[in-house]
Amino acid sequence: ANVDPRIDWPALKDAGLEAPRVEIGARKRPINAERDENTLRAIRTQLDDDALAAAWQEGKALTPDEAVALALGESLDA
Repeated sequence: ANVDPRIDWPALKDAGLEAPRVEIGARKRPINAERDENTLRAIRTQLDDDALAAAWQEGKALTPDEAVALALGESLDA
């Protein structure tokens, strides 16, 4: 993945972890939804709409294992 780890990884991680949840129809717990909205608000201060949309799409393509690895600061280039 072509990721700027300083900025794009939160959007990638969130999108990557959300995709399986959406696929099985699971709902977020309210506390998680609030946390996620706060994270997206912070990301939007760093990325314009196009960059956020691109990072989100790239994140949706991640496997859950890739999203977790990214969250742990591991490289996806290996």
